[in-house]
Formats: sequence, C-alpha cells, structure tokens
Amino acid sequence: MLVLFSLGDAIESQIVGLLRKAGCIVEDVDPLTNEQFRVVVGDLASGRLDGKIYVKPDDPEPALLEIKSANSKSFGKLWGTGYEKWNPKYAAQIQIYMRLAGLKSAVVIVENKDDSELYVEGILLDEEAADALIAKAMRVTTSEDVLPRPVEAKSPSCSFCKWCPRIKWCWFPTQEEKAVRKGGKP
Repeated sequence: MLVLFSLGDAIESQIVGLLRKAGCIVEDVDPLTNEQFRVVVGDLASGRLDGKIYVKPDDPEPALLEIKSANSKSFGKLWGTGYEKWNPKYAAQIQIYMRLAGLKSAVVIVENKDDSELYVEGILLDEEAADALIAKAMRVTTSEDVLPRPVEAKSPSCSFCKWCPRIKWCWFPTQEEKAVRKGGKP
C-alpha cells in the first residue's frame, strides 16, 4: 500500500507541475498549515484535497482539483460513461469535498498508470446530493448501534470496507454482538 500511495503522490506532483506549466494556478497546500487542504465530517471522518485550481488566471473562484490514477482496464471504462458512473465512491467523495470546502465545481484528472494518458472532466456541485452524503456519513460515524452493512460491502478487503474504522464491528463481531444482530439480548 505504501508503494501505491507513493505512486499516487508522484502522479499528483507531476500533474500539478504540468497544470502550472499550462498557465493554471494550483494551490496544493493550505497556506495556513503548509499541508494539504483538509475537510472534516464530524469527529471520525476527514479527507485531504489534492488542491484547488484556477484553470484561467482570471477565474473568480477556484475549483476542487482531484487527481486519480487507474490501470488501462479501469481507465478505459471512463470514456463514454464519465467519472460519476465510472466510480460512484469517488464521485461521492468529490461532492462531499466540494461542499465542505465551499467550492462549486471540480476538475478531475485521471492518469492511466500504464501509458500516462489523461482523462479530464469538470463536475458541478450537487448541493442536495452532497448534503445527503454528509448526513449519511454523520449517521454512520456517530451511531452507537451496529448498523447494517451496506450492500456495496462485499468483503472485509473490498475498497468500500478496508479503510473503515468500524471494520471489526461489521466483519468480525464478538459473540455478544452476534447475539444482538440476531435480535436476541446478550
């Protein structure tokens, strides 16, 4: 995973450099912290923005900059479907990030790891969808009850579950939790 994250960091750095050479203004660190911009949902969920971008120097406000990478098989599915259908999880992440950062649009760039081809798409904020996603995140992260596992969760190692702080609750419950799940009392 460290190698994968390292590759992602290198791709982000390379794309930010290319955008700057093309005349875009990219803010990839928060001037107040000198680290990546951070957004927070409640006490348990947070994320880091790849940056903010002014595509043209005279743009009145920035857009969220989101940079991803994908192998050829996955990358090929982007064309004709668009980012939101290609990866609903990433699409939800972008909506939440835009809402929490106070941004109205995003520029998404996906690099094909196999041949460096780039896919670029603009996405507008859907306030209603973003608010619903944030409310869901708050329910999930603040609930004291064992919530039912989402249908998207196929295994403890699926991308939906592997980073969740409650993975042990969902996939490896204690005997007491098993009894509660079945409707009985411990």
